[in-house]
Amino acid sequence: MLSLIQLNKNYGKTQVLCDVSFELFSGEILGFIGPNGAGKSTTMKCIAGLEHYQSGSIHIMGYNLAKRRNEALAHIGLCIESPGLYPQLTGLEHLKYFGRLRKLPKSRIDEMIEFSKLGKDIYRATATYSMGMKQRLALALALLTKPDLLLLDEPTNGLDPSAVFTLREELKELRRQGVAILYSSHQLDELERICDRTIFIRDGRLIDTKDMEQVHFRSYSFYLPEKEAALASIRLAFPDLYAAIKEDEAIELRLPSDDSFARIIKHLTRQGFSITSIHENAIGLEERYASFYKR
Repeated sequence: MLSLIQLNKNYGKTQVLCDVSFELFSGEILGFIGPNGAGKSTTMKCIAGLEHYQSGSIHIMGYNLAKRRNEALAHIGLCIESPGLYPQLTGLEHLKYFGRLRKLPKSRIDEMIEFSKLGKDIYRATATYSMGMKQRLALALALLTKPDLLLLDEPTNGLDPSAVFTLREELKELRRQGVAILYSSHQLDELERICDRTIFIRDGRLIDTKDMEQVHFRSYSFYLPEKEAALASIRLAFPDLYAAIKEDEAIELRLPSDDSFARIIKHLTRQGFSITSIHENAIGLEERYASFYKR
């Protein structure tokens, strides 16, 4: 559905994207993660045709964006940064206006009115809308044409918990329908609930990509008297496992499976180490983020 190949983007002499390459597939939600200024919004703007890039290529549904711009962009819906709305128009006028531009039936406008959950506020000028209301209308506009590819940049900004839950369920339904979704957010717990895969970006470069099963692993703290000797023994026997002594003097082990846990216990016991206690730690997207961006 989407393919970026060695995308490079400069602002003057400053390079803001460097060889960014990734793919997004039908029926997949891809979490796009990084701190402010990392290049997330710029990447999305390049995909949406809102920014020019110096080199590389973008393909949407097989169409080269640089060569077949109209065909490529016809498959996109987007909500990037703050909603761009006409303040003097009502929510309904927005939906009708863009519906007419794309020659959509009235039934689709009605569906998006319902999706927006704006109720009677759909008849008010958007200048009077709260941030959450603007965001709900912008999402309805992004989905108006039933896009194959959806670009979302901080879509939960200003939404109350009920609206966030509704959005999550709507995105899951779109995924079931085969829509590909690129989802950028600082709300890591929300990304963790919904994404199939994540990519991390820092200083304009992709630094990691993981399936969500790889993001989640089990971390255990092993407490035992001879921790330095035990750590050396573990590293020698299991060189591929993460093992380190924590601030509380426990050995932290990050294990991919229950089988690995059992093998560690057996190894330490056979080597004559006495384990006093074991605690399981919570590890997920937030901890992985911290490991990438901690300075």
